Amino acid sequence: MDEWMRSRLQNLEVEYDPATWDMLELRMDAAAPAFDEAIADKLGNVEVTTPAAGWEAMEKILDTEEAAEILENEAAIDSVVHDKLHNYSVPLQESHWKRMAQRLENEFIL
Repeated sequence: MDEWMRSRLQNLEVEYDPATWDMLELRMDAAAPAFDEAIADKLGNVEVTTPAAGWEAMEKILDTEEAAEILENEAAIDSVVHDKLHNYSVPLQESHWKRMAQRLENEFIL
């Protein structure tokens, strides 16, 4: 049955009609208030009791998550910096070695 249906619909071409989207929107808008009202009726009288320490516990959880995120970000930054420095190379310039040798001689001549 599935194959038969698939073969029939595979090459089906339906002409676009913008009015169908408008009709769908109207139907969805009409259904939404009824659904919203049903949910509001069910939840309208619900009362949630919050423990006295509830907000403090939530704050601790958020602080812990924030600290973990900061550590993850720092680790990621450290990794990027390490990779860049580990692969960093300065091209050899003979003049630098000559200048360094001259400075060392000037510094350590007795």
